[in-house]
Amino acid sequence: MHKRLTILHKRLERRIDMLPIFICEDEPVLLKSYTNYIQEYLSFHEYEMKIVCSTDDPHEILAAVTKDRQKGIYFLDIALSDNRKKEGIYLGEKIRELDPDGYIVYITSHSELSMMVLRHRVAATDFIPKDDAEHLKKNIADVLNLIHERDTRSLPEEDILVLETKTEKIYLKQSDIYYIEIVPGARKSAVHTQFSIYETGESLKLLKSRLNSSFMYCHKSIIINIRHVQALQKRIRKITFDNNLTCDVAVRNLKEVALALELPK
Repeated sequence: MHKRLTILHKRLERRIDMLPIFICEDEPVLLKSYTNYIQEYLSFHEYEMKIVCSTDDPHEILAAVTKDRQKGIYFLDIALSDNRKKEGIYLGEKIRELDPDGYIVYITSHSELSMMVLRHRVAATDFIPKDDAEHLKKNIADVLNLIHERDTRSLPEEDILVLETKTEKIYLKQSDIYYIEIVPGARKSAVHTQFSIYETGESLKLLKSRLNSSFMYCHKSIIINIRHVQALQKRIRKITFDNNLTCDVAVRNLKEVALALELPK
């Protein structure tokens, strides 16, 4: 990679922190299940989240939160043992002091204690019934989706792209987008991220009007995110992205793309 291109990437790239996930459950089998559910779900979704602590020890959770000091996601049991039926509530209180904006989710078989959570002003994002094993996995997925949407919506408007599909609105971080192209033979646009492709009936022109300054045309039917461009091969007019995907550059756009990447003329 050209040295000046590397400098460009450092200047453009804005660090986006991963949302840390903390899990506290005193039953080893359930702790392992929750951890596996979440890890499996994240492996198929481009959510900027990661599990940083999975334990049966609330003190370990608090130590990790104190060290991390950023907004996180917390899956907690209300009753962390028969002798500590309210310890999960007190843990939630301590977490809320350290992380006022975090997402606290209780997975519990003690629904009767939910009013106590409200009285303690823990401000839980959701309650998932532990004894509903049939829907437990789906409920965890649903709350991760909810948190992702809320967290994405909280970004500055210029950092997100809202896609209208036939069935839903999809909120994407613009930094996750590699390129957007017209779907051949269809009146659709395809938005390419590292792991997914999203199709929308919106035109390329309309999408371009909602994108930030990191995006530009490299072809009349392709918009690229220059943050993800690793190399431009001018002789064969081809761009390589940092995930090894490639796309063509039109002759008419070659000079403009080279200038944007600060490559020699």
